[in-house]
Amino acid sequence: MRLTLKLSFLIVSFEDIPELSSELVRFYSVKLGSNTVCEFEKFDALDLIDTNHLEERDILYTVLNEMKWRGAKRFFFKPEGPASALPRITALQADKNPYDFGLRLYCVWINENAVVLLNGGIKTKHDPLQCPNVKDHFSRAKKIAQKIDRGLKDNLIIFSKNGVRVDESFDFDI
Repeated sequence: MRLTLKLSFLIVSFEDIPELSSELVRFYSVKLGSNTVCEFEKFDALDLIDTNHLEERDILYTVLNEMKWRGAKRFFFKPEGPASALPRITALQADKNPYDFGLRLYCVWINENAVVLLNGGIKTKHDPLQCPNVKDHFSRAKKIAQKIDRGLKDNLIIFSKNGVRVDESFDFDI
């Protein structure tokens, strides 16, 4: 009998998002494997016209714009384990759409000056791992957040005003 193991991993690379960034905060996203489009670009391309989530998307972009001038303050983000989610909406806003749990953009909050924006979708279940729309994005965000956290602790990833530097010895695959 022969045992075959399927190794499944993706190389992750950082991409700067200059149109969202300012002198106070830099936004990044990641490209996975050989993808030509970063994860945030995929999220940004979601068609929400036939949904009840246009207001949440507007809130999300308003918050991102607000961070340009105030910094990426922790209170803007909803903790989701090692990753975070945007937008953080009020109960009143959530009540406007009682059929699901709202739009989620998963991200990694590094500090008030650096945020990695990932991907997401419309969350239809309380537990994101049970939601067919966001479970893959949520799982990937957690893995990326854990890798980044490890890299930061080992000084193999450094976020600065000049960008992000990843030491070539850092194994940044998920």
